[in-house]
Amino acid sequence: MKPDIQRKIFACFDGNSKAASLEGLALELLSRQKNTWRNLSESYSALDNVSVRDLHCDGYSIKLQLNHGRILSSAANLDLKFIEKRSCFLCVEHLPEEQSAILYGNEFLILCNPAPIFPQHYTIASVRHEPQFIEGSLAAMFALAKDFGARFHVIYNGPCCGASAPDHLHFQAFLAGELPIENDIRDERKRILVKSHKGVFLYKMEGVGRAVLLLEGNDWRQVEAYLSRIINAIKRSLNVSDEPMMNLLCTFHEDIWHVMLFPRRKHRPDVYFRTDAEKMLISPGAIDMAGLVITPLEKNFTRLDVSLIKEIFREVSSDEGMVAGIIEGL
Repeated sequence: MKPDIQRKIFACFDGNSKAASLEGLALELLSRQKNTWRNLSESYSALDNVSVRDLHCDGYSIKLQLNHGRILSSAANLDLKFIEKRSCFLCVEHLPEEQSAILYGNEFLILCNPAPIFPQHYTIASVRHEPQFIEGSLAAMFALAKDFGARFHVIYNGPCCGASAPDHLHFQAFLAGELPIENDIRDERKRILVKSHKGVFLYKMEGVGRAVLLLEGNDWRQVEAYLSRIINAIKRSLNVSDEPMMNLLCTFHEDIWHVMLFPRRKHRPDVYFRTDAEKMLISPGAIDMAGLVITPLEKNFTRLDVSLIKEIFREVSSDEGMVAGIIEGL
């Protein structure tokens, strides 16, 4: 193990120890980091004072969060030449001196997110500098969701649709209960069963303003296999060989795996690239697609309305024809 990693380790978790839960270790890490890392402490203090506004669309709700601390993520330069030249901020040798980590299975570092959106918000970075690519890491996502427990979501942002570090494999974990999509998936009227296979059920969400596919099953291996089939179906639909644009949200609750997939056709909406007063610094990732739209600028927060949210979702989300093609491709 690299010396840089060893000196960062606050605790280790391999899933076999009964002495402490991963949730408990993560909470203890956060508590200690608030005391030893001033920037993190200030970020969480600021989080206590963020503004939130509800928007009621046609049959679904959206929350807006004014969070100035997310400006670096929302405005991240994802140009390949820029990324190649800059230092990777998720590599252990470039982490802040004060930052500590939980070593997870010798494969990932669980870190307190320095720009939190939630009262407990973690970044889970690979110990290796490897590209953001989900297909070889689905098992890790399922393991993390189970080990964090039912009170947490684990998310994955694709390299071209939400990941501010597309050159370094990472997930995020945060407390459940804050995302409007959680209410939508409990509404039976919005869940349309379209396929089932070996105990895995695939639903298409209706009436939520963007494309959402929901997988549920009690055997993670079967859910993983079906999720891989969906990803391959998206590739065929788009005629691409690289990872298709998508966001994932995974939860393990009452012995059932729940995976939401948000198929995408665009990373940032047109208003992001405007150069006049109409510019909106909205860069949707999994959290935004799940209904909590993050705005780092107050002028955007106050100006966003139902019609703008609908247009942003329409632009960045897959359309009905593509979703139908994905399902047919299964």
